[in-house]
Amino acid sequence: MTLKRFIYLYIIALVLSAAVARQGLAWLTGILGPSTVQMIPWILLAGILISLVVLVGKGRISLLRGAFILLSFAGIFLFLKTMRNPDERIHIFQYGLLGFLLMVQFQRKSWEQAVGLTLLIVLLVACADELFQVFLPNRVGDLRDVGFGCVGGAWGLFLAGLLFRQSRPGQEKT
Repeated sequence: MTLKRFIYLYIIALVLSAAVARQGLAWLTGILGPSTVQMIPWILLAGILISLVVLVGKGRISLLRGAFILLSFAGIFLFLKTMRNPDERIHIFQYGLLGFLLMVQFQRKSWEQAVGLTLLIVLLVACADELFQVFLPNRVGDLRDVGFGCVGGAWGLFLAGLLFRQSRPGQEKT
């Protein structure tokens, strides 16, 4: 499966998951308990830290780049800690992954084109997601969630930019 096809499927799943997201979160909370569910982002951060240590240790990324990536994750996690609603936290991760995947897909384009296309697609998907929720029982479309989606998408594209250096047309990728 190509990355492009995977992105299409991910976007469809992201929008359609709005219909069952609350039930899924309630199910997970019922199985793991609320305190464990609240720890999942911190467990994820610990996994990312371990991965960064391994990547820096193997020379795959520089120590400085690894530090920027870690600071990016730490900043997002501190931002998430201020949110009371788990749905809002999930938007950051869902759209962060979308922004990351889109930047990887567009890495052959100039930096400006890749960022512009990524942000445009993230915005359109976030709007479609919230519009879809207007028609669902017990859900509402919320402009704040569009904003959280855009923040997540921007975070994902930033991470992709840190991991995969974007080169200008005519320059070699390093």
